[in-house]
Amino acid sequence: MRGEPVWLLRGQAGARQVDYANPALQHNVGLGGAAVVTLYANTGSIHR
Repeated sequence: MRGEPVWLLRGQAGARQVDYANPALQHNVGLGGAAVVTLYANTGSIHR
């Protein structure tokens, strides 16, 4: 699920918000040991 990292980068994570959350890393391990790692970065003009 990519929602949480994107919400953090947008400043929309509510009580779980982390200041200056950039970049955000997400990992997922599935059946058979298949793994996916995704790195999200906010390159827009959103500044806190």
